[in-house]
This record gives sequence, structure tokens and C-alpha cells, in this order.
Amino acid sequence: MVTRLLALALYRALITATVFSAFIKCPTKAYLLAIGEHIPEAYFADIHARTAFLYKASAKRRPRVGTEIAELVNFGELWRTPNDPTVTHEVDCETAVYNLAVPQSKPRGRQGTFIPVLFSPWDKLDLSDKLLVCFGALSLSQATGILAGTGTLIYGDGYRRRTVKIADHVAQTREIINAIGSIHRSWEQPPLILNNHCAV
Repeated sequence: MVTRLLALALYRALITATVFSAFIKCPTKAYLLAIGEHIPEAYFADIHARTAFLYKASAKRRPRVGTEIAELVNFGELWRTPNDPTVTHEVDCETAVYNLAVPQSKPRGRQGTFIPVLFSPWDKLDLSDKLLVCFGALSLSQATGILAGTGTLIYGDGYRRRTVKIADHVAQTREIINAIGSIHRSWEQPPLILNNHCAV
């Protein structure tokens, strides 16, 4: 019970990329993930996670034509990156964390260029991928005080790259963050909304 309460208290302040992504598809699933609820049947989720992990590992090993090979930075390791305004860092969106307790406009003293990057093994992208890149940009803005103008999606068999304009998705991403924040403040579970694939 104590662990559940601690998880809920943490959930009330921090939004992880996993919770944000889950909320887009199902607020109840996001809530249950955030409080550490056990998932009874995770077979397909495990396959999806393993595929995404292997894809990202393979994509990171591929040199990019005409550019230097950049080290992908985890969000939690931003403090280790050189504080140099001339250096560009690619930050893994899947490790991003947004803190509801931190004011949106408070600069954190980091310099340099930070570009949110998301890897997707699938050939077809959807809006949720772009929103997750924007979530990464907003999380980086909290940590660095600078909102990236663009993010990058690396996807499909050919490791194609697509630039995402952050400004195009900021309003919708903030709406989702605010919706998650409302659930945090209310201490109540979100209403159960069954999607077509949840009917069983």
C-alpha cells in the first residue's frame, strides 16, 4: 500500500513519456501504468517493446551520411552533457519526463541545442508519434529553458528521418499535459473509456 501511495504521489508531479503516450490512447491505461498497477496480460506489449528496443539499437549503430555520428542522450543524463552553446545534442524522447511542479517558463541554465528524437520501427507514422516528439521538446524546455524548433522522427525499414515542427503540435501537447495534470490534482481515476480494441 505504501509503495502504491508513493507511486501515486510521484505520478502527481511527473509525467513520463510512457504515461504521456499511453494517455493519448487510453487515459485509464496511463493512470494504471503511473501508479504501478500490474499488467495481467503483457504478451503483445512485450513484443512491441522488444521490437522498438532492437530497432533503436540498430538505428543508433548506423552512421548518417554527411553528418557526424551523434551520441543519443537520455533525458536523465542532460546534466552530463557539455554546457557548450555550439554543441548539438540529440535526446531520446522515450526517456523524457515533464514535471508539473516546475513553471513552464523557468530557465534551467543549460546551453547548446537539444533536439528531441523518437525512433519508430513502423513504416507508417501517426499523430501520436509527432505529439511524443513535441512532449520531448517541452520536457527539454523545462530542463534547459530553450524550446526546440524542430524534432526528429527516425522510422521504418530504411531508417528514414522526418523533421517535426514543434510549433505545429505544442497546443495539442499542452492540452494533453493539462488533462493529465487535472487527473493528478483530482486524486480520482479517469473515467473508463473503452476503445474498440478494449471491448473484450
